Amino acid sequence: AWREGNTVRLLNLATGGAGEVALSGTLSGVSTTHAVVDAAGFRLVDLAHHYSIRTDGAYDPTALPLERLWGLPRGLVPDQEPDPELIAATLPSVGSKRLEIFDQGAVAFTTPGTLVGLHLIGQAYAADLAVLDLRRRGFSDVRVRLGPTQRVLGRAAPGQTWQVPVTSPFATNTTLGTVRLA
Repeated sequence: AWREGNTVRLLNLATGGAGEVALSGTLSGVSTTHAVVDAAGFRLVDLAHHYSIRTDGAYDPTALPLERLWGLPRGLVPDQEPDPELIAATLPSVGSKRLEIFDQGAVAFTTPGTLVGLHLIGQAYAADLAVLDLRRRGFSDVRVRLGPTQRVLGRAAPGQTWQVPVTSPFATNTTLGTVRLA
């Protein structure tokens, strides 16, 4: 399964000015913290940023500070809603404009407190790469499952259909039903 490893951890450490990858500088007159990340990590952050822009922020890789206020992504839902002042104080660190992507493999945060959370898109990206690799190796009928993310290639076994479970967004490991793919 996809795990946010060194690239994301170091990138998030860099935003706080900690860690060996942190570099201070300016970007368009704005003080930033930036880091050079490995090629695979850069591609993932770049894709996440791209989808954030394409969806007008409906998908936002910088929403992690807000997600944490609500107990996500770990499922530790707080007993009470977060304080509105805390939410308001967190909002300035969220949004695709807080993340700058450079061709040289560098990523910059333009606002203190910005963090990236790539858990779901990371799983989807890893599943896509796995299917591409299996296809290159000559496999024609495969199913890849990484957490809630699934990819199928080709056909299921003779007399069978691909069945994909639909999981509850509110209860971990609870299946609401299945969808059969033709």
